[in-house]
Amino acid sequence: MKAITQQVSTRPLGGTFEQVRERLTKEFHPVLIALRELLNRVVAAPEQRDAVSGTALTLDWSSYVFRAVTLTDNCAFTFTAPPGGCLLVLRLTQDAIGSRTVSWLGPVLFASGTPPVLTATGGAVDLIGFYSDGT
Repeated sequence: MKAITQQVSTRPLGGTFEQVRERLTKEFHPVLIALRELLNRVVAAPEQRDAVSGTALTLDWSSYVFRAVTLTDNCAFTFTAPPGGCLLVLRLTQDAIGSRTVSWLGPVLFASGTPPVLTATGGAVDLIGFYSDGT
């Protein structure tokens, strides 16, 4: 994923309308192009649906940033990191029995230091977001 970095001038907007428009277009155009590319990529990104979890599942994030898994057993997840930094979303659905748990193997860190608690009801859906720095 492309980092959006653009140095923007902090000098006051002065001059005619045309001068201000030209300056803003020149300074912000690369940022706007990068944002448009990013939004197109996220909106158009397909979701990889992994049929069922089993007791262990390795998620390869190199091709998909959205993954969907139906939990059919207590599952240990391992991640294959995507190239570069990006946001990832995992949709976990409990099977009809519910009460399935997950564990996270490998380099997965949570903001609070504690993994999220899944909804235990059969058929419940939890969305979990991750940020990967590519390692």
